[in-house]
Amino acid sequence: HSSCDDGYYGNPSEPGGSCLPCPCHGGPCDGRSGECIDCVGNTEGWRCERCKSGYWGLPDDGCEPCSCAEVGALENVCDVITGQCICKPRYGGRRCDECDSGYGNLDLECPPCECNVNGSSSEVCHKVSGHCECRLGTEGAKCDRCAEEFFGLSEEFPDGCEGDIHGQYY
Repeated sequence: HSSCDDGYYGNPSEPGGSCLPCPCHGGPCDGRSGECIDCVGNTEGWRCERCKSGYWGLPDDGCEPCSCAEVGALENVCDVITGQCICKPRYGGRRCDECDSGYGNLDLECPPCECNVNGSSSEVCHKVSGHCECRLGTEGAKCDRCAEEFFGLSEEFPDGCEGDIHGQYY
């Protein structure tokens, strides 16, 4: 038998020669050299050992599309191992489909949060909506005004607005 069966490569007619399985994740290979002819699972390379551009993951398991978000990614290219897309400034997330920490409101291209330091419980806002997390008695996207029956949002009151509701003083 002078050649290997489909799915194998080598030179069985040489002394000590044998046939080895193609290293191509189930795809065909050159019968002599073992070079992969048609890689499957969005892979490429001599042995289908790496993901194609625009894909990421473990080549043995098949590579997934980067699926970078047009809104925040520079291009549809990602890290071949982690899948992290290359984000524009102020954008974040694996796919660049949210704002980076400290920025918010995807619709407005991720401006800085600017949460009111006295009215919000954090300087970090929601990465998609841009809304700040308000303390009790404060409201507004930036927590910059007092809710009804509350008062006193200013530098002098670092705990936000104060109020007297049903005999309970806040």
